[in-house]
Amino acid sequence: MFDLIKQINIKIFYFINANEQTSKFLITIFIFFASKLIFLLPILGIFFFIFEKKMLSLRKKKFIFQLFFSILLGLIISSLIRFYYPTQRPFDSELNVYSIYHISSSSFPSNHALISYILTWNFFNINKNMGIFFFIITNLIGISRIFLGLHWPIDIVGSLFLSIFVFFLVNYFFKSIKKFFLKY
Repeated sequence: MFDLIKQINIKIFYFINANEQTSKFLITIFIFFASKLIFLLPILGIFFFIFEKKMLSLRKKKFIFQLFFSILLGLIISSLIRFYYPTQRPFDSELNVYSIYHISSSSFPSNHALISYILTWNFFNINKNMGIFFFIITNLIGISRIFLGLHWPIDIVGSLFLSIFVFFLVNYFFKSIKKFFLKY
């Protein structure tokens, strides 16, 4: 089973990954997507909060706390996975891949994708249109990181599932706290 998943992962990787014939212009665009686009999400989020008049300040505070704890928990779980189950990045493997320079570290899960997906789910929870836009940006980030040889497709998919788990866990926790304080 794991061999099949590994083979599918490699095939999808080679389908997306750049090669020596890829134009420098396209590579430059994907470098921007992979490294800088992640900063667009929090900037858009800040603008949303500044100009959003419908949300009560208490709801905004709750959102910020949930987002903070979601990212923190996600990064803690990601660090534990990376520590106990380190995986090679594509450019560290024995395969012939196109890659830009990156520090060699564990690949699974992608922290860029993880943080972006956590932002996406939290914004989707309060504004569906913004969440959909964030989802598109987040997928561009993930595909770019595969295109540039920094991550395997399974790293991005793993980040997606981890972000969903963290989002629901933190949401459940905050709803439980709210119910607890409403009793007293």
